[in-house]
Amino acid sequence: MKKIILSVTLLVATQMYSQCNIVGKNAISVSDTETYTIESDNAQCPDCHLWTMIGGNARIDGEFRKNSVKITPTGGGRVVLSLSVLSSQGFSQCNKNIDIIGGGNVANNSGYSTNYGNTSVDCDVSVTDFKEVKYSDGIISYFPVPAGNDFKYNWTAIYFNGEQRESSEKIPQFPYTKENGIRILKVKITSSKCMKSMSKNYEPMFWVNF
Repeated sequence: MKKIILSVTLLVATQMYSQCNIVGKNAISVSDTETYTIESDNAQCPDCHLWTMIGGNARIDGEFRKNSVKITPTGGGRVVLSLSVLSSQGFSQCNKNIDIIGGGNVANNSGYSTNYGNTSVDCDVSVTDFKEVKYSDGIISYFPVPAGNDFKYNWTAIYFNGEQRESSEKIPQFPYTKENGIRILKVKITSSKCMKSMSKNYEPMFWVNF
């Protein structure tokens, strides 16, 4: 009887937590953007996926709850792309190692360019990006992605009129106007092992439309 109960328990556990498979290149250039997707998707809903990134040399662009994501490298090294999926059988999880060749800066078409300092592959600073959120009229907040509770942050906002403001908060807030927005936003993130720096350069039109 005990053997039967144990067999049933193992069967239930297998159904509740199983593996999946991520399809995409194992190595990409720092100048490329690559799409990764789940093989044989059986999620309960279109938003029943959760993509995360381990390592600071790439970031996830776009919607991270769909069945595919775009990965944009930010420097040379290795990252781990992780996917969790909720299906009718339970949770599935899988990981994929991605080697990134080269190093440099990343630009986009959103009115700013993002620059990433070179960081050792062994650095434990997991933050790969920071996002702007309009806190209120004339106030912008910045959120590290993903947020690390044990890190120290040093933010510097340089405005188009030359003014400079600093903050040591994990989620800082800075004032802005359409006429005088932030020209450069810098952050230094420090752990017990290493330091990582990132910055964004804004165009004036970004603040007119923000």
